[in-house]
Amino acid sequence: MVDQYRAAMRREGQARSTIVKRHAELRWWLGHIGERWTDATRHDVDDWLDSRDLAMSTRYVAISNLHAFYLWARREELVEHDPTELLRRPKVHRRLPRPLRSVDVELLIHGANPRMQATLVLMYDAGLRCDEVARLDWDDVDLAEQTAIVRGKGDRDRLVGLPRRLVMVLAALDETIGPVIAPRASAGAISQRVRSHMKRRGVAGSAHRLRHSFATRLLTATQDITAVQVALGHALLTTTQVYAAVDPTRAVAAARLLDDAHQPTLF
Repeated sequence: MVDQYRAAMRREGQARSTIVKRHAELRWWLGHIGERWTDATRHDVDDWLDSRDLAMSTRYVAISNLHAFYLWARREELVEHDPTELLRRPKVHRRLPRPLRSVDVELLIHGANPRMQATLVLMYDAGLRCDEVARLDWDDVDLAEQTAIVRGKGDRDRLVGLPRRLVMVLAALDETIGPVIAPRASAGAISQRVRSHMKRRGVAGSAHRLRHSFATRLLTATQDITAVQVALGHALLTTTQVYAAVDPTRAVAAARLLDDAHQPTLF
């Protein structure tokens, strides 16, 4: 049944990362519920999620992944009901991006080996996600033209520009065939390597904050939210607009407007 579900997702054209995540979630669920999965209730799902002590955003994703499976199972007439259908999904509060300080990023880059340098600069200077770094192949990189084709979420391709520093870092790598960073590296492995490097260098943060830093820097430089959307590979502009809330130039400009409008009281 699990193999049939994987095959169905492939036929639907689901992204590889989506298939992997849904398959892992399903295996976890089946390991918990066992043969009762066909008769599971929303209370069973709640108990399973509660046992995992998940953050609200992770809980939301887990419910969505399980819901996708039961939709397929109902279409295949394997079950008569979906235990997630009436399940109340948690309210997820959108957090502002947390860009890293430029001084910390430079410390990370200059203290890294060539492959880690390439990983960091791909995120910081080109805005790649961990899975995009893991999947980047030399066939998709043109150092002469300073461009790369990146396969992002939903298996959507986008063309990204490579700043001069990134071109130089990539050119310094030994290999020019196959994966740019490492063969068979997963997004999780890339994320863990970056986090470990940050910890060794005394920088608090995560790999994804390098992407946040790229987005805020690009918005500051261009003041063009659509350009940032395209560079990040966001399907919806609303996803990108959160970066406008952390644009330092706007925040400083607003404060200066208040300074200019302030009239000191004379006594």
